[in-house]
Amino acid sequence: PLQNGYKLSKLGFICPEGYKAVQSRSTCEEVAKSVGSVFSSKDFEKGKPCQWCGDCRPQAFRMTSQFSPHAKFVCKPDVEPTPPMPRKRAEKPALLLLSQSPEPIST
Repeated sequence: PLQNGYKLSKLGFICPEGYKAVQSRSTCEEVAKSVGSVFSSKDFEKGKPCQWCGDCRPQAFRMTSQFSPHAKFVCKPDVEPTPPMPRKRAEKPALLLLSQSPEPIST
């Protein structure tokens, strides 16, 4: 099994619902390394989906438009990053001013 929420597609190159294909070389390399496999740069095509090639010898992860019948896409959760919360401007504590009127002096 893949780590960090990644999944392999079923044969047919369709990622599970809620997932999309990885298209980053660095991510594809990390996934390969995390399962003790290798990333093959042979026939590398930037921006193509990361795939696990099951009938390659040796089996490897790669990014190419050439898909073998036993290849599966590496899929990642298709979630938009949560935008950072806007910072609230620090409010200054309200100052309570007490005004004292001088008492009239009686003469």
